[in-house]
Amino acid sequence: MTKIEILLKSGKTVFTIDDLCVYWAGLKRKDVTESARDYVRRGRLSRIRSGLYSLGESQPWEIAQKLVVPSYISGYTALAYHGIIFQDYGSQVHCMATKNFNYKIQGWQYIYHQLKPDVFFSSLGINKGPSYNIASPERAVADTLYLNKNLGFDNLRPVNFDLLSEIAQIYQQQTLIKAVERLIAYA
Repeated sequence: MTKIEILLKSGKTVFTIDDLCVYWAGLKRKDVTESARDYVRRGRLSRIRSGLYSLGESQPWEIAQKLVVPSYISGYTALAYHGIIFQDYGSQVHCMATKNFNYKIQGWQYIYHQLKPDVFFSSLGINKGPSYNIASPERAVADTLYLNKNLGFDNLRPVNFDLLSEIAQIYQQQTLIKAVERLIAYA
C-alpha cells in the first residue's frame, strides 16, 4: 500500500507532520517531512501551512482542529450549527482553546477563544468526532455566555436547560451562572 493510499484509508483529510509519522510508521521524521514535500510538488498533497497538509478537499473544521491542538469547535460556529443563532458567520470558524489565536488560511478565519484550563479540559458537553470535536448546544451556549454575557439567542429549542445549568457550574463564575439562570427563566 502506498503512503497516499494509507492516508486515504484513514478517512481524514488534514494531517500534521506528527500524524504522517504515525501513518507512515518506520520512517524517520526527516524522511516523512521530505516525503510530504515531494507529494506537494507532485500535487498529491496540498500544503495548508508549515507542517500542515491536506489530501484532496479539506474541511475548515478539520483544519481548525489541527491548527491549535487541543481545541474544539464552539462559539458562534457551534451555535449556528445547532440552529441556536441564525446569523451566518460565513468564512469564520470559532473554537475554544487554552490561549487566544487568530489565523487566516485559504480564505477562512480561524478564531480561538481562551478558556481557563480547568474549564477547557472538562469533557462535559463536548461531542467527539473522528475528525473534529464540537461543543454540544449547551456547551456552546455556556462558552459563548462566558465570553459575552449579553449575547442574545434566536432559538433555544435545541438546548437542554438542565444540562446547561450543569455545564455552567464548571466555569465557577457567578456572573455566568446568573446569566444562564436568566436565560432559562426567560426562555
